[in-house]
Amino acid sequence: MKLEGSSFLGIRVSALVEIACFFIILTLIGFISGETNLYSVSPHPYWILIIFISAQYGTLAGLLSAIIATILYFSGPLPFQNITQEWHAYFFSLGKLPMLWIVTAFLLGELRMKHIRERDRLKDIANKARERESKLAESYQALKKIKERLEMRIASETQTTLMVITAFKELENQGKEGAIKGASELTKILVAPEKFSIYLLNPTNELKKVFTNGWNHAEKYSETFDPNSLLYQEIISKKKVISILSADSEVLGSEGVLAAPLVNPTSKHVVGMIKIEQIPFQRLTTSTIESLSKIGEWVGKAYEQ
Repeated sequence: MKLEGSSFLGIRVSALVEIACFFIILTLIGFISGETNLYSVSPHPYWILIIFISAQYGTLAGLLSAIIATILYFSGPLPFQNITQEWHAYFFSLGKLPMLWIVTAFLLGELRMKHIRERDRLKDIANKARERESKLAESYQALKKIKERLEMRIASETQTTLMVITAFKELENQGKEGAIKGASELTKILVAPEKFSIYLLNPTNELKKVFTNGWNHAEKYSETFDPNSLLYQEIISKKKVISILSADSEVLGSEGVLAAPLVNPTSKHVVGMIKIEQIPFQRLTTSTIESLSKIGEWVGKAYEQ
């Protein structure tokens, strides 16, 4: 059991233990000497405890020790009143010492309580300062993490921009093969699918696969789409972007999750289709669908030119 921080009726338990031990020892000494209240001893031994307890623990503990000392003081044999001594002088001589104990306990106790209150005030200020310091440190770390994330984002966006510029150069400068290569690079950068493919219209007016990415040997996606297929009609005839999020998602069937025409936005001439077979679910957003539509327009225009 820890006595240091415990209290009873506002008085520290350690103070109660010290008061009890001190009075028990002095009472035993008094019994041994034949004078239980140690009246004849000067200065009286109770002064030691009253001063110590008041200066150490404050007003309540000091007054308690003074009251107990007064009770024990009057519990023993009192001196006889002299014949020449008036009764009020006799009672004053008896009560003088207990009154001094109580006044001393109160004054020293209040002085100690003032020190305790000042200590607690300074401790509270120090705790608040530590809390502010901790919050500032947390805020600094949070800002540092935000800065690092922004730096990484800027670096990533810069890298993405350079990659997009390179892909556009592929579209513009290297003919039809360059257009297909640029389309694949743009798709990887802006859409980031796990599996996708590019189809072009062949001389028989069918959509024929010319490029795949992420496919394995066991894939069962269609190699061609003839004019009678629903996907062909939506992509080539109606020039629509189809996704599993749209109302006509059944058009895709098991062929993928997203498809867009490769169409020149100026001439409205369609040259093929780009189809996404697999993509992380969290990336299948309106922004991704719009990006694929734009890629289809860029590639369609570059391929036709």
